[in-house]
Amino acid sequence: MGLIEVLVGAAVVTVVLGLSVAAVNNFVEVGKKTADRVAATYLAQEGVEAVRFMRDTSWVSLSGVPVDTARYLDISPTAIALTATPEVVDGFERVVYVRDVYRATAGDDIVASTSPVSKAVDPETKVVEVTVSAPESGVAVTLGAYLSNVWGESP
Repeated sequence: MGLIEVLVGAAVVTVVLGLSVAAVNNFVEVGKKTADRVAATYLAQEGVEAVRFMRDTSWVSLSGVPVDTARYLDISPTAIALTATPEVVDGFERVVYVRDVYRATAGDDIVASTSPVSKAVDPETKVVEVTVSAPESGVAVTLGAYLSNVWGESP
C-alpha cells in the first residue's frame, strides 16, 4: 500500500469521525431545546392555571393587577398571588402579563385595542399571558387565556 492510499484513508476516517461528532453534538443540542420547550410549556400552562385559580378565589385579586406590567407568580402553600419579584423555576424565567380586553360598542365582539371601531374596556374580562423562557437554550413559550368574572363578584 502506498503512502497516498494511507493518507486518503486517514483523511476519510478523519472526515467521517468529525461529521459523526458534529451530528451527535447537534442531536444533543436539539434534544436539550426540545426538553426545554416541553418544560417551558408545562410551566406556562401551570402559570395560566394558577392565575385562573386566583380568578376563582377572588376576581378583585386579578382585576386589581396593573395592566401591561410584568408580574410574577408567588405560589405558597396557602395562597397564590402576583408580585413584582422575578420568579425563576429550575432555571426558567416565568412572567405574567394581565391585559385589558376591549369590546366593540356595537355588539359584544372582542376587538384589538388598536382597532378603529368604537370600543370600550370590558371590566369583567382580562387577557392573561404567561411567558416562560430558558435563557441557556434561548427557548421561549407564551400561552394566553381570556378570564372573565364568571362568579359576578363586585370589585
